[in-house]
Amino acid sequence: MATNPQDRTLAQRLSWTFVLFGVLVAGAFVVTLIAFGVSWIWLTPQLEDSALRARAQSNAHAAMIDEETGLRGYIQTGDVRFLDAYTRGETELAQANAELALHPSSVPEIAAAMINTRLAEERWRERWGEPASNTRPGAIAPSMSEGKDLFDAYRRVQSPLAEALVQRSEVLSLRNQRMITARVALALGVFVAALILAMRQHRKLQDEIVAPVAALLNHIRLIRDGHLDATVDVGGPRDLAELAKGLNEMVGTLRAAREVAAERDDALRVHSVRLRQILDASREFSESLNLRYVVGSVRESTAALGGYQRVVVWLMDDEQRRLIDSEEDHSGAATGAGGRDGTQARGARRQVGADCFRGT
Repeated sequence: MATNPQDRTLAQRLSWTFVLFGVLVAGAFVVTLIAFGVSWIWLTPQLEDSALRARAQSNAHAAMIDEETGLRGYIQTGDVRFLDAYTRGETELAQANAELALHPSSVPEIAAAMINTRLAEERWRERWGEPASNTRPGAIAPSMSEGKDLFDAYRRVQSPLAEALVQRSEVLSLRNQRMITARVALALGVFVAALILAMRQHRKLQDEIVAPVAALLNHIRLIRDGHLDATVDVGGPRDLAELAKGLNEMVGTLRAAREVAAERDDALRVHSVRLRQILDASREFSESLNLRYVVGSVRESTAALGGYQRVVVWLMDDEQRRLIDSEEDHSGAATGAGGRDGTQARGARRQVGADCFRGT
C-alpha cells in the first residue's frame, strides 16, 4: 500500500535515501561484475589463444624457412654444416605444430587454413625435404625446381593463414578494448547517476528536513526570548510536523498562562492600592476627633477608592431619629444639636451612611 511522502517519518526518509543509494551501487556493481566476467571468461581466453596461434604459426613459418634454406645450401655446396639449420628448423617446427595442436581455432576458416598449411608442410617434407637431407655428398640430389614448387605451394596457403590470424587477433583486441571502454563508460555512468541522485536527494533533504529543523530551532529561540505570539508551520516528515504542532500548543499554553498571570498581577496591584488607601483613611479617621474633617476624609477616600465623582455622607441623629445630609449644614453637622462640640457630636451620631455618584 503506497503511503503519502508527507506521512513518512524522518527515519523512514533517511532509510529510503540510503536504500536508494545502496540499490544503485549494488546494481552498478552487478553489471560491472557481469561485464568483467564476460570479458575474463569469454573474450580474454580467445584473445590469448589467438595470440598464441599467431606466434606459433609465425615460429612454424620461420622454421620452414630455416629448413628450406639449410637444405638448399647443403645441396648446392655439399657442406654438411648447412644441415644444422635444417635440423634446428625441424625441431622448432615440431614445437610450433605442437602448440598449434594445443590451441585449435574455433573459426572454421582459420581451422581449415591451418590444416591446409600443415598438409603443405608435410608434402614438402616427404617429397623433397627428407630426400634432400638424406642425400650424400656427390650423390644425385632431388630436383631443386620441385622443391621450389612444393615450398611455393606451402607459401600460398600459409600467407592467408598468417593474415587471418593477425586479423583475428586484431578483431579480438578491438573487442577487448570495446569491453574495457564499456566498463569505463558504465563506471562513469554510475558515477554520474550517483552524483545526480545525490544532488537531488541533497535538495530534497534540504527542503524536507534541514529547512524544517532550522525553522523549529528559530522558533525555539523566539520562545526563549519571550516571543510567545509566533507560531511555526513546518512540512517534511511526520515527526517534525508533530513536533511543530506540539511546540505551538505549548506556546499557546504558555501565552495563556502569561496572560492569566498578568491579569492576576494587575488585580493584586489594584487591591494593594485600594488597601493602602483604606489603611491611610483609617489612620486619618483614628487620628482626628473633628467630625467635619472625618466626614470630608470619608468623602475623599470613598471617591478615590471607587472612582466616584460625588459622594454624599448621611449622618444618623440619635436624638431626633432622622438622617442628616452632611452637606446641608456643615456647622450643624460639625457641632450637632444644642451647640455640642465636635467630641459630643461624634458621640451622638453612631451610624454613618454614604451615597456615591459617578456623574454630577
